[in-house]
Amino acid sequence: MSKPSHLASAAHNAHALALQIYRFTAQWPESEREGLTLEMRRKARELSRGLTCASERLSGRQLMRTVADARRRLATLAYLVKFATDLGYRKLAPSRNIDEAIEFVRIDLDILVWEISSESDGLEWDDTIPQEPPAPGNGGGKRHQRRKRARWQGGGR
Repeated sequence: MSKPSHLASAAHNAHALALQIYRFTAQWPESEREGLTLEMRRKARELSRGLTCASERLSGRQLMRTVADARRRLATLAYLVKFATDLGYRKLAPSRNIDEAIEFVRIDLDILVWEISSESDGLEWDDTIPQEPPAPGNGGGKRHQRRKRARWQGGGR
């Protein structure tokens, strides 16, 4: 499986978003340094770092997991920006570019999902495709469940 062409663009846009988050939170009050500011900066760094590392060394299932993690981090970051806006912190550091940067990264990640799934060679997305339960009557299914339950309860093999 070759590297998706949009991976570098997603990493670049995530880095730009992280820089904008740092600038956005720099003018907030000192009382917020340990709370929302720290959380937003951490999520932005993790998003950027994950996509940058993925563009250099990951493929297959690892790449899919990284992109799924990036989507979750971006959703969290978008919520935190909305929360900061509702608290009135946008008035302290007005920035329309953050919403655009979040949207650019979201679009890049959606395109990445499409590129990876079209070249996946049968790999599935864990968080988007529901897994079907095993078919009944396949033999060892119930016995395996009983063994697992017995181990969990502290007895049996």
